[in-house]
Parts: sequence; C-alpha cells; structure tokens
Amino acid sequence: MAVQEPLVPHHQVFLNFRGEELRDGFVSYLETALKNAGINVFIDKNEMRGEDLTVLFRRIEESKIALVVFSRRYMESKWCLNELVNPIELEELFYDAREIHSNVQTHIMEKWKVALECIKSKMGLTLKEQSEADFVKEVVVEVMKRLSTIPCSMEGEEKVASLFGIEHRIKQVEEKFGFGYSDETRIVGIVGMPGIGKTTLATELFKRYQNKFIRCVNFLKIRKETDAGHLRMTFLKDLLPKTKTNITDKTTFFALGGFNPEMGDYMKMSRVFVDYVRGNPKALRELGKELCGKGETLWKARLNTLTTCSNKSIQDLLKISYDELSEEEKDAFLDIACFFRSEDEFYAREAYWIMGIMMMSPLKVPDTEIVTSVRGIFLDMSQVTDMPLYSWVFAKMCNLWYLKFYTSTCPRECEGDCKLNFPDGLSLPLEEIRYLDWLKFPLEELPSDFNPKNLVDLRLPYSKIKQVWKAYKDTPKLKWVDLNNSRKLQTLAGFSKAPNLLRLNLEGCTSLERLSEEMQTMESLVFLNLRGCTSLSHLPQMNLSSLKTLILSSCAKLYRFQLISENLESLYLDGTAIEDLPSDIVKLQRLVLLNLKECKRLRSLPECIGKLKALEELILSGCSNLETFPNVEDSMENFRVYYLMGLQS
Repeated sequence: MAVQEPLVPHHQVFLNFRGEELRDGFVSYLETALKNAGINVFIDKNEMRGEDLTVLFRRIEESKIALVVFSRRYMESKWCLNELVNPIELEELFYDAREIHSNVQTHIMEKWKVALECIKSKMGLTLKEQSEADFVKEVVVEVMKRLSTIPCSMEGEEKVASLFGIEHRIKQVEEKFGFGYSDETRIVGIVGMPGIGKTTLATELFKRYQNKFIRCVNFLKIRKETDAGHLRMTFLKDLLPKTKTNITDKTTFFALGGFNPEMGDYMKMSRVFVDYVRGNPKALRELGKELCGKGETLWKARLNTLTTCSNKSIQDLLKISYDELSEEEKDAFLDIACFFRSEDEFYAREAYWIMGIMMMSPLKVPDTEIVTSVRGIFLDMSQVTDMPLYSWVFAKMCNLWYLKFYTSTCPRECEGDCKLNFPDGLSLPLEEIRYLDWLKFPLEELPSDFNPKNLVDLRLPYSKIKQVWKAYKDTPKLKWVDLNNSRKLQTLAGFSKAPNLLRLNLEGCTSLERLSEEMQTMESLVFLNLRGCTSLSHLPQMNLSSLKTLILSSCAKLYRFQLISENLESLYLDGTAIEDLPSDIVKLQRLVLLNLKECKRLRSLPECIGKLKALEELILSGCSNLETFPNVEDSMENFRVYYLMGLQS
C-alpha cells in the first residue's frame, strides 16, 4: 500500500512580463499587493544568478496561475512567449499595450501563435483611465477569486486520491456560516479525534471563502503554543495589512496506490486495515507507509499482529488527545477503554456520570502494596476447570471498581456450574465497587460484608441466589439490576432502598411468586421486565410513577392485571392468563403499545379502551376466546395496526 504526499505548489502565482519595461514599476507594486493579500508570487528575480533558465519553466509548473502582463514590447521577448505557452491557468493584464502587434511577426513560431490565439478568446483586465493603484487592487481581487476555484490537484501535479466525502462535510459547515442571510459574527468549531480531517476541512473552507474577506489568516499548528500572549501577537502579525503572509496549501491528502494487482486477497485485506483504523485518514496513511512495497505474505502477517503490535506513528497520533486530558479524565478514558468498550454510548455516559468519575481523585499506588491499585478484574471462565477463591483475595483491593466473571464461549446459559470454589467462604469487602457482573453466581446471597453504597450496576444472571442480601442496605447510586434466569430468586426485599434504580430485569426468575410492596420506593424505575416469571400470579398495589415499559410476557399464572403506573408507554401481557382488563386502564393516556397476543382466556376488552388516544398498536393475535371488541375506529386518532387472527367469529 503506497501513499503519495500531495505536491503542494511552491508559488500560487507566476508573473510573466517584459522585464526591462515594468520590473521596477508596475510589477513591483503588483508583487507587493499580492503578497500582502497572502498570495505567494514568483518573478524571475528570485532565481539565483547563473542558474539554467529552464528553471523558470519548472516554476511555472509549480504555480496555479500565470499573470501575463502585456506591454508594448512584450512580443519582442522569446522568453516571455515561451513562458506563455506553458499550459496553466492564465490571467491577462494589458498594460499600455496600444502597439503590441508591431514588428513581431517575423520570429513568431507556431506554438506561440497557438498560445496567442488562446489569449484572444479570454477576457483580460486592461489599464484604461484608472490609476495604477486602483488597477492593482482590481487584479488582486480577481486573482483571489480564481485561486478559490482551482482544485488542489491540477495538471502538472502528481495524481493523488480525492478527498472522499469532503463535499458533504463542507456543505454541513457552510450551513453554519450563514453567508447570504446573516451578517452576524460567528465562531464555528470543528471538533474530533486527531487524524479525521479537521485541518483538511478547515483549509478547504478557507481556500473557498478567503476572497469574501478583506483580510484572513490560515492559522494552523498552534497546539504546542503555550504562551497566550505570544499566540495573539503571532495571529495579529499574520492578520495585519502590510505583513507578508506566506499562506500555503496545507490540505492533507492520502492516496492508496502501488498495490500489486496480482495480490489475490488485496481487497479483503484492505478492508480489514481500513476497519482497524476506523477510517481515520492520517492513521490509514501511516499504515500505508508501513506496508508500502511489501508482499502479500507480509500483509497477512501484519494483519495478525494489528491488535497486539500497534503502529508507533498511529499511537503517537492518537496519544495527542490523551495527553491533553486531566488525570481524572485519563482515568475515565482508560476505564471505558478497558471495561466498557462493548457497551453502548448511553450506558457508558450514564454509568460514568453516576460513578462520579469527574470528581474522583487520582488513584494512589503504594510502593509496597501494588494490589491496592487494582482498578478492575475481568475474568474469562471459559478456560477455567476448577479454581479456588480464598476469602482474603479481595481483602486489600480497596480501590476495586469493576469485577466481572464471564464466559466468552457461552455468554448465556450453558451446561455446568460456576467453576470457582470457596475453601473458607467468600468475602467481598469492596466498598468502592461500582460494577459487579458475575455469571452463575454460586451462592444463595451476596456475602454479608458486601457494601453496595457505591454500586451502580449489578448483574447476576443465571445465579443461584434466593435473595440478593438479607439486611436492608442503602443503594443510593444503583441504576441497573439484572438478575435474569436466577431461577431460585424468591424476594426483592433487599432493594427497598434503591430510589434511583432505572432498569430491573427479572426475566426467567421462575420461583418469584410476588413483588414486594416495598418496590414503591423505586420512584425512578422506567423499565421492569418480568418475562417468563411463571410463578407470579398478581401485582401488588403500588404506583411506580416513572415506569414506562412493563413486560409480563409468558407469566402463565398471572390471572389479573393490576395497574401499577399511569405513565406506561409499552405494556406486554402476551401469554398471560388474564380474562379481562380493568376499567382503570383508561388512565393510560400515554400508552402506545398494548400486546395481548396469545391471551387465550381473554374474553372481552373494556369499552374505555377506545379512549386511549395515544394507542398506536394493539396486538390480539391468538386471543381465541375474545368474544367482544369495542368500536375504536373513530376515537383512536393514532391507531394504525392491530392483529385479530384467531378471534371467534
């Protein structure tokens, strides 16, 4: 994978003129004005004496625009005419050119005639009755307009890859500028990780819009500037008139080239490399440099080492953002990278806000007690056959935040029990614990010394617990509890002091016969999943004011539905034993989904169901004993879908 750097022109404008007439007068003024406008200019006086004059043609090729100044004696110069032939963007200036065609035909070669014919078809700028000062200003404005329309890669430059997708990004930022409908001053920020193209995007925008402003500066590479005063002075020095600003095109390109077309798995491997850098252009370019000229065997070998041996240049690039974080922010970054990389963004944000990551002090690591510095333990049990866990193991882990026992080969239920044994019992004196996830926890309850005061997320799926803990324990920070398929769970009494609990998953807890009325204290609960709790017969009288989703699917013994929240949006009663719905269901004015699928004992629906104005989906398929159905067509404004398969005729 070869990467080509873009060929950035050394000069943006090449001045072509008859020297002895104009060098010390008009051209001198024009050169100064162009440079003051931030435009790089080349005239032949910049070349070293004695250098081959063919260098002049290379300078033309390196430029974007040639300014041709026609004067009375212009046609007498072979060098001027040879420069005119060079095929780049031309802008003609006619300076006192009333007798331009006299006495010149004798030495005009065919290629000069072609170039002059081309000139005749172009609209140039002519010095008429206006002053030279005004004419120079007009020229500068026109040049800036032309430069803003010329693409970065032109004839004469090496071919590089296009800036894929940049037009879409440019349009997004242009909408923020408000050109054309707003005169207010605006500051538009472009943020993101290093290497994604922020500077490239900003530079492209600068090039397109610089001609709209009297003065503008492409002010880059200020990351290492620590002195704010010096930074301001440098900016003003570049911005003020009469300052010779040297603004070059810093647009970064990356190109994928130089591949061996015979490489069989080239496209497949290329996609892996692109996925690895997550599409980061700079990182992709660095990886391309590393692999440039290498064969298929080395490509495949590098693929196998990507995750264990990262490219040093890519590491340095990404480390820029990390180094600018505070110590607390670095802790947060490492925690997320190590412990939450498979979680969704919302969960990670919520968890870290609750865990107080921005307020915690940096972790102190005593020289003699390295164990106290342990921040998290994630143990994959898939390769463990039988491992003792002694009571003193966690005794000194006073800074442990994350503890997870899982099985990578079988993340859900599978054969076999927990492969840990506790010779002298289990002790978890973890007062700082925030996250506890233990697949197939083997005991009937958590140890009595476990203090959940800082616990945010508790996950004990497929465990053997009968109750989480005996005594009432304060859990002010607890947000998520997942006890799914803990088939011996009998009570939730231990969660009576969890006022901030958001989600409670009890799916498959087949021994749970009733919910404790103490759940009334869960005033923040928005999601309650009781799917497959086959021993649950009814709900207690309580009001969970924040509850939006209630899942009672396949609760086969649930014969009566008790309204426990008036703010429900989704209610799943499919597969239950209910025979009817209570009349107070009319209070569910926010209900969007009501699932009654396979409620084979359901005989009727209350007439008041037609007053549920927000209801959009009513599912009744498989309700084979439903005898009556209220008229809801006129009253349900948002009602769109319902299924009546299996109804009695």
